[in-house]
Amino acid sequence: MKNLWFCLFTFFSPFLLSPVIADNGSPAVLLIDFNQCISDKVDGTNADYSDITATTGNNGRVSLSAPEGGYRTRPHLNTHSCTPGLDGTPAMCIGFDPFCFYTPSTSAAFRFDVTVTPVSQDPLQLEGLQFYQMAPEMFNWIDGQSGINNYPTKYGLRIFKNGVLLRDLRDIPTTRDWHLEVFDFTDDPDFAVTTETVFNFELMAYCSAGIIGGLGTFWDLENIQVTANCIGECAPLDTAGEVAVAGGGTEYYGCVRSAQFQLTTTSTLPSELYHYLIVDESQTIIDVLSSDGLVDLSQNPSGRYLAYGYVDLGGGVPSIGTSLANLPDLMCLSISQNAVTIFVNEPEGGRLLGGPFEFCTDGLSMDFLPPNGLTLFDNRGGNTQWLVTDATGEEILALPFDIYELDFESLPDGVCLVWNLSYDGWIKNLEVGNRVSDLIGASNLVGNVAIPACFDLSNSVPVFKTRLTPSVLTGGPFTFCTGDGIADVINEADIMVSQGSGVYNTWVLTDVMGVEILSVSEDLSTLDFDTEGRGNCTLWSLTHDVPMADLVPGGDFTNLVECSSRSNFITIVKLDNEGGTITGGPFEFCTRDGIDDYIPVGGINLDGNTGSNNKWVVTDM
Repeated sequence: MKNLWFCLFTFFSPFLLSPVIADNGSPAVLLIDFNQCISDKVDGTNADYSDITATTGNNGRVSLSAPEGGYRTRPHLNTHSCTPGLDGTPAMCIGFDPFCFYTPSTSAAFRFDVTVTPVSQDPLQLEGLQFYQMAPEMFNWIDGQSGINNYPTKYGLRIFKNGVLLRDLRDIPTTRDWHLEVFDFTDDPDFAVTTETVFNFELMAYCSAGIIGGLGTFWDLENIQVTANCIGECAPLDTAGEVAVAGGGTEYYGCVRSAQFQLTTTSTLPSELYHYLIVDESQTIIDVLSSDGLVDLSQNPSGRYLAYGYVDLGGGVPSIGTSLANLPDLMCLSISQNAVTIFVNEPEGGRLLGGPFEFCTDGLSMDFLPPNGLTLFDNRGGNTQWLVTDATGEEILALPFDIYELDFESLPDGVCLVWNLSYDGWIKNLEVGNRVSDLIGASNLVGNVAIPACFDLSNSVPVFKTRLTPSVLTGGPFTFCTGDGIADVINEADIMVSQGSGVYNTWVLTDVMGVEILSVSEDLSTLDFDTEGRGNCTLWSLTHDVPMADLVPGGDFTNLVECSSRSNFITIVKLDNEGGTITGGPFEFCTRDGIDDYIPVGGINLDGNTGSNNKWVVTDM
């Protein structure tokens, strides 16, 4: 398994970092792992060593870097291949000198130069070098050849310090399988450092085994590590400390277009070294802030973000777009021991389709929106609320749970507006009588975290409420004997009218049930009841603001489309009496004979008579 030492941080979960500064005894580690090995004779990448890179090491006291990575001089003659390494990742395969004597400074050697840079005031020590090597009996190239290997039996190591040779180690035996080679310089004063120092390393295999039929002479290298640390007990190290929202807490809730706040830290490091990193959910740095900690995410999309404290220990400020997970490879830094979680929300009120609606209110009947009269689209947010305001959109008139259960008769006359309110978090002042502009964030029920009012309103749908005052009629009832050829009319003076509030006032005659319209007139005196048949009817005064097309004889007085208001009614009694037709006779009587003279029973038939009373009348000729 690969030995990967990261001195800066380890991930506990996909979105939370642990403290990034190692304990005092943990060294800085530089790693050349060959995982990016590329070799192709066709495109010349076998002679290009730019794929052999080094991971920078830093433990807050010492920085290790190898800007050139690994290389060989005269690479066009000393090419490399890639071979299967540890954990299924690539390792490097290189050729060697077949002779059994070591040639110092040979161009065939594999080289890497490590710069040791003090970060703190502690004296430093290059503690060690380790790597895996293998001289296999069979070579095996990734996507290439394999075959018998005339493997090397020995290798050598030379180490220079600022160009001065420190060690020249030879005749070290190779192995047929992967073997960890360890060189410990912990107590060697030659490897002590107080200022920036460059150590040059050369690794060279030699002395082939003399295998007859070998197709090549190759040596494999994997996972080269160089470690360094302070000498003895390290001095206390300042870190990026812990971060919080100014005013307290490690969570911030805000809205798109208004998410602005300030961060603070417990770090005591100079402000010029301190920064804040804002990362998105993919751990990509989206902003680098100065030590004032002023965060502005008002122009960023909704989502979850994290804010870390960051100290530049000599590696510079990371670039926007850099993955936080790559910082150990790129920077000499310290990251705060915690993060502030930032929630940026963007509720959408959505779109309301339907309406406008009109109600003619009379103070008696209930006025509800028709079922499914409104449809809400594209709304977004943790909470939704129907909202009814005045015509200005400011004063809250109603907050119904179900808009179809709201009786608009109970609201003030005029125009009101129906909205959908979508919001996240908690809203204070969302009460009838308050103003929409007064809505503010309330406290989170858990943790007492301040949450700004984060809401959005849909478009509004108007509801027009017209209230007409009915007229009041005093007079009557009236009784007419119809069919006698004499006009039966009621004059304006016969009825006292307390005029309603409508623009128009129309007299309407209906059946006794007040349903079927019999006659309509603007002038009461034009209604001639003599033309109507026998029976009772009702007279009304109807007030309305617009002409009414459905106010015609035969229409339904209880189902008028336009807004109107009916007065009380006056009963009209119409009498239409008919004497009828007598059939029978004639009759003859002989008078004064002492015998009673009666018309025989059934001798006369009366048909077609009307009237509540009948009276037989006998007249002379």
